[in-house]
Amino acid sequence: MFREKFSLVKEKIKEKYGQYSILYIYGIVVLLVCLPLTVSGFFSAHDAVSHFARNYCTMYGLRQGQFVPLICSEFCGGFGYAWNIFYPPLGTYISTFFYLIVRNMLKAMKLTIIFTTFCSGLFMFNFVKDVSKNKKMALMASILYITSIYYLNDVYMRMAMGEVVAYMFLPLLFHGLYDIFYEKGRKNYLLTIGAVGVLLSHNITAFITVILSMIFILFNIKNYLKKRIEKEFGKIY
Repeated sequence: MFREKFSLVKEKIKEKYGQYSILYIYGIVVLLVCLPLTVSGFFSAHDAVSHFARNYCTMYGLRQGQFVPLICSEFCGGFGYAWNIFYPPLGTYISTFFYLIVRNMLKAMKLTIIFTTFCSGLFMFNFVKDVSKNKKMALMASILYITSIYYLNDVYMRMAMGEVVAYMFLPLLFHGLYDIFYEKGRKNYLLTIGAVGVLLSHNITAFITVILSMIFILFNIKNYLKKRIEKEFGKIY
């Protein structure tokens, strides 16, 4: 039974991603991008202290029985600080999940970065594969996405965890938009997941994404309306 299920999973992976060499290449790139995270301790980064404090705030709120944890009563000289209200909290929830597994906040933060890096490239692969119908092009796009200077700067110089987590949802959002306008709309749920993920990850990224999404819609609304009219009334000559 187990062997049959394992074989079925292997066939589905092969059908979706093609030859295993694509997965191997992508896996090696992810390992290289995340290699600095394997050293002991943590690197000095612009926002590192702030994000460690945010994660402490989330853990402290959980220990106080808050669900959802939003306020840390220890901060600001005992007056409390609602960090997870003022700043989107999704990144701290992901780190908290990993903390509950490894029981070490430092390792939990590293696992969060590794997880978001892997998912970012994977989601970009699926997006470009559906658009281009070319797995090699999709692989190249996913590698360029997670090795871009901006992303590496976000991780290793700024440690802008909000942007790092939002990076994971951008391909999902635009994948959903593309599916609505150019495919059958069966994957429109990706738009919802991507939009909610970005909103709960980083405010400025969400603002910029709204502008880019509006530009995409304005440029493609004519094609979408034409497709809907043809679907309802047939082709108009």
